[in-house]
Amino acid sequence: MPDGGGGSLEMHALQPGDTVTVRGPRNGFPFVADGPALFVAGGIGITPILAMTRAAELAGTDWLLVYTGRSRSAMPFVRELEQRYGARVFIRPDDEYGIPTAADLLAAAPIGGAVYCCGPTSMLDAVRTGFDDTDARALHFERFGAPPIVDGRPFEVQLASTGEVLPVSADESALDVIRRHRTDVAYSCRQGFCGTCRTRVLSGNPDHRDNRLTDDERREEMLVCVSRADGRLVLDL
Repeated sequence: MPDGGGGSLEMHALQPGDTVTVRGPRNGFPFVADGPALFVAGGIGITPILAMTRAAELAGTDWLLVYTGRSRSAMPFVRELEQRYGARVFIRPDDEYGIPTAADLLAAAPIGGAVYCCGPTSMLDAVRTGFDDTDARALHFERFGAPPIVDGRPFEVQLASTGEVLPVSADESALDVIRRHRTDVAYSCRQGFCGTCRTRVLSGNPDHRDNRLTDDERREEMLVCVSRADGRLVLDL
């Protein structure tokens, strides 16, 4: 799943003679069994975290889980988690404890360990903001949908195939704009990690905001779902 789930997958009809390459699934939110871990889940965000707790148990990892939601009745897997893991799990419904702060969510962040977080945007923002105040060394997170655009500024993309110049406003992505004109452009995660929307840059200086491309790849390519620019980009589309 997709910084794994929530994206849309663009499908195309196959034509006679087309070559199809089948690859295994991508995991943009993997569990790395390297040191102690704190899992933080909000609502349906428990889905990938539940699998991680099982993997952590099998790996012998020292771990804890903070699981939040509006109420116990609205939180799936509560009984299973409590019965299976006991004190490792802190069930924290909002109607019993109030809306959690970053300090509440990260109080058990392990020294030198990792924090894994999946849930609504407000939770992710709180955890990302508060993470630097912990002694954990790594933060892994996943959101259900495209992340909000932060510090976006208008820019332009030019499609090399037609010469058409498309303005991109401060609050939309290049992918959104391009797809209004080119519906055949493939994409998946919309979060800058899967690489499906990788596009060659013929001219201009991208503001790379992805978590996928290497420094060498960024010299010639960009992920149009998240990356931006100052000025105009000419893309190989």
